[in-house]
Parts: sequence; C-alpha cells; structure tokens
Amino acid sequence: MTTPTSPTVSIRLFTIKEAAEVLKIPASWLYERTRRNAIPCHRLGKYLRFTEDDLAKIISAQSEGVTSPQ
Repeated sequence: MTTPTSPTVSIRLFTIKEAAEVLKIPASWLYERTRRNAIPCHRLGKYLRFTEDDLAKIISAQSEGVTSPQ
C-alpha cells in the first residue's frame, strides 16, 4: 500500500481569457489591473492565472465601488 506524499487538491485555475469570459469583461481590463497589482491573481512564470476565489474578490471589490441610484 502506498500513501500519497501530498494531499490531492483540485484547484480550478482560469486563464485571462477564461476569467474575462466568466466575468463578462474585456481581457484587456484584466491585463491592465494585473499590471498595476490592483486585482488578485497568481503568476506562474510569465503566465497569469485566477482561482475562483480571485474572481469572487474581483467582483466584490468592484461592487463596493458602486453606489445605488438615489
């Protein structure tokens, strides 16, 4: 019987294109914000990836800036 040396963790990583599709925004918006370190992301070498948690944080941070009409 062999035991795994590390736990099996399944984390969904989204590319810029996939994240943009999920968020329904232009990929250029994501590129601009990641260059300014204004949104959470993970850098894997030259590649940018987003977790579901990153996407949720992006949505909530942008929602905080929106005010309701009076």
